[in-house]
Amino acid sequence: MEGYTMYLHLIDEGSRYQLWYGQRAKEETVAKLKNFRDMVSAKHQKLVRTFHSDRGTEIMNDAMAEQCADESIQIFTHPHSPEEVCLIEKAHGTLMDKVRAVLFSSGLPGILWGEAACYVIETINRTSTKGNVDKVTPHEKVFGSKPSVRHLRPFGCLAMKFVDKVYRKSKLSMKGAPALMVGYATQTKGYRLLDMTTGVISEHRHENVKFYEETTVDRWYVEKLLNEVYRLRRRPSVDSSKLPLVQLPVVDVDESHAERGTGLRSTEEVEMSPAEANSDNQEQEASEPVQTSESEESLEDKPPPPRKRHLPVEVKSPRRSKRARKRSTRLKDFVASVLSSSASATATMKIQVPKSWKEMMASAQRSKWLEATKEEFLAQQENETWILVPRPKNAHILKCRWLWTLKENDLRMLRFKARLVVLGCFEIWGIDFDETFAPVVRFETLRLVFLWAGRTKSVVKQFDFVTAFLNAPTERVIFMEQPQGFVKRGFEDYVCLLKKSIYGLRQAPRNWNNTLHKVLVEFGFRQSYKDEGLYWIRIEGRLVLLPLYVDDILLVGKEEDVDFVDKELTNRFKMKCLGDVNYLLGLQIQYDPETHVSFRQTKYIQDIMAKFNMESAYP
Repeated sequence: MEGYTMYLHLIDEGSRYQLWYGQRAKEETVAKLKNFRDMVSAKHQKLVRTFHSDRGTEIMNDAMAEQCADESIQIFTHPHSPEEVCLIEKAHGTLMDKVRAVLFSSGLPGILWGEAACYVIETINRTSTKGNVDKVTPHEKVFGSKPSVRHLRPFGCLAMKFVDKVYRKSKLSMKGAPALMVGYATQTKGYRLLDMTTGVISEHRHENVKFYEETTVDRWYVEKLLNEVYRLRRRPSVDSSKLPLVQLPVVDVDESHAERGTGLRSTEEVEMSPAEANSDNQEQEASEPVQTSESEESLEDKPPPPRKRHLPVEVKSPRRSKRARKRSTRLKDFVASVLSSSASATATMKIQVPKSWKEMMASAQRSKWLEATKEEFLAQQENETWILVPRPKNAHILKCRWLWTLKENDLRMLRFKARLVVLGCFEIWGIDFDETFAPVVRFETLRLVFLWAGRTKSVVKQFDFVTAFLNAPTERVIFMEQPQGFVKRGFEDYVCLLKKSIYGLRQAPRNWNNTLHKVLVEFGFRQSYKDEGLYWIRIEGRLVLLPLYVDDILLVGKEEDVDFVDKELTNRFKMKCLGDVNYLLGLQIQYDPETHVSFRQTKYIQDIMAKFNMESAYP
């Protein structure tokens, strides 16, 4: 953002403390090193005695040699020996890897590479390193105190900064403005924030900023904003009083141009944006040990093209065209297609799935959605998922919400369905949960199962556990607010103490997997060592396979053995037999033990096409 095209990377060999300086030209290197040595001398009362670099021309020159001689600094590096400066070479590679990762994870454009590098350096200095034998951080090694990490924030996260009244246009102006966190202040305790309106980076105190760490903005908006700021900065300021008077020739313009104005440009200037000025060459040099590097995005200024001069001629007002105006037909087909699609959607009366309780109550299918919601609530009560208890003090209480959907199978709509879920995104690790991993069968294993089934002429039955997670008890004390629409009268301030792993809990899949695993092992099933989502058992010498994917299972084997296992599992869990497998995990399966087995994803592809309104697109 500051026009840097290269940088100076310094690392202290004793503490592994790193510094980073942006540069516009190589000639700034000697001055930057001088400022660094002065800072070390004034702030830490120490002198630089040994200096390592790759002996680049920007470092090994007469000015640098004179300074080293005056300050008795020794240089121990041979030419063409990068192994002697391996410390800075390794640090440079690690730095650039982390810069790329930071930019990628935040979704911000590469023009902010300098800010990302400063951000990474700040984080590295507060991280322990193997180079320090006593396992302390570089910051503690240099300053003698443990660094604080309370101020660390994700790079590129959304923030609201306080706008001082001096910068407000009126009393009704907003006191806050949206910005992006792009680094930490270098001289003060604060943050560097990129204003989302002006594109200007400024520093603000900790107390004047509120962060939304899980939110960021669209990358293309930021890139367009920064390119515009960069273009305006490069535009040369011209004194209009010093420009020669130029008279333009008469130009015949049509009506569309006349409405826009009569101003014409004699030349057209094309400027290269930072995103277009990428450079693939990257130079690496080192110093104290030090590293200067060309950035991947070159921002060098180029001289403007020569201005064309016109001969002075008499200027006349442009005359209005007499051509008949025609209505544009460019959007005619688009408007027609939108109207036709809207008409077809209305004709087919496509059912809209509500996304909130308010939408559900206003839906045309309100009675059916309410019936499904009541059915789900009664199932929760019958299963004794929770008990009402007085609201405990200082307890972490999770919120819940309703989700609705149309249950489909093999391209046929089955029924309206509602589900109560807890907002597990607000769970706190160590308080509400510990581990969340639950194994599932791999697709490679599924293909092998069907191959074995075809060779042995086995049947493949599909089963679905009804409210599977509700069969698993919770392992921790978890409180939840009463579900909307079903708050018990007279107990409005009570909360739900969860006894079962309701949907939405982060640990719910793991709790269910542990519960089902215990039942299967007690029944005699054994878990595969190669794939933990596959179980098997022998019944009178005949093999039965059970692939498991959360709450969907397949039973593969002889028909009498499959029926026997089905009966035993039904005694422990409430489950439904869906018959011969035909649709599983987005796959349409055609299985005939006598002839063939095939997997297709036609429905999945159609759903994706419909999601992005591409049903009529040509392949």
